Amino acid sequence: MKHQNKTSFFLQQKQAFLKILFLSFAFFTNACSPLTENECGPFTPSPTCTCEDGRESVRVCYQGFLGDCICDSDTNVDDVGSEPDVSYECFASAEICDLYDNDCDGSIDEGVCENRVCGEGSILIEHESASFCIFIFEASHPDATQTSEGSDLSRPVSRAFVQPWRNITFFQARDACLRAGMRLCRSQEWIDACQGRENWSFPYHSEQFDEDACGGYSGQCYQTGESNCESPDGTMDMIGNLVEWTNFSTVRGGSYLNAGDEDVLRCDASLGTRLDSSSVYPSVGFRCCGDPF
Repeated sequence: MKHQNKTSFFLQQKQAFLKILFLSFAFFTNACSPLTENECGPFTPSPTCTCEDGRESVRVCYQGFLGDCICDSDTNVDDVGSEPDVSYECFASAEICDLYDNDCDGSIDEGVCENRVCGEGSILIEHESASFCIFIFEASHPDATQTSEGSDLSRPVSRAFVQPWRNITFFQARDACLRAGMRLCRSQEWIDACQGRENWSFPYHSEQFDEDACGGYSGQCYQTGESNCESPDGTMDMIGNLVEWTNFSTVRGGSYLNAGDEDVLRCDASLGTRLDSSSVYPSVGFRCCGDPF
């Protein structure tokens, strides 16, 4: 009898533990979690889809829902690849103008974007060729600080004096910008924001290379905006600090590893596609672009 009671006790304990484990999982995956075929939640892969012209692409999870098949003119099968996206829960916070449902109420930027054309942390670039919004600073995690990169993967933000988001693949950077309601910058957008209307070779309003400018000399990653490297249009750190992913998996801007290299630390320089799109690098980050409101 004692043996049976002891066995029954442990069985009850095991059942209680499994119940707690199940409820905990349900709780932490409830917000923005999959309920229908078009909803998505934590660890939801990006399902493949086919564009009208026959190209293979993906649908990316954004704000808890799978978006349409990514078939714009700047996307091709080589850009999309097959790496799955990881989607995240929606944690409520105060609503700000950033094309994101911060308070998780199903509405985006309600009542906070009056007289604004770009989201929080972005600036409007108006050139003859295009008009677009771009992050002022290199992308960072929402919980980044002056000494820590942070770990919140929900979306990228543009903030001053924090550690930038690096060690991220091209595919992860592309999907992160989509989660923020934006996109990875097109190469020409990136160049325009760096050069300004006068088409400077360097963002510090000059045709003369300055090896001490923009952190190309530092030998280490620094805080966003710390080097005071400002372009004519007001974007920061486009040269030095981190190389940045742009569309078609090209990288631009040079990094802290390119000390004194005039051929790399300039607005019109590119490392092309020499980096592996599926690999991470400590000297590579990104920033996001988007259309004005």
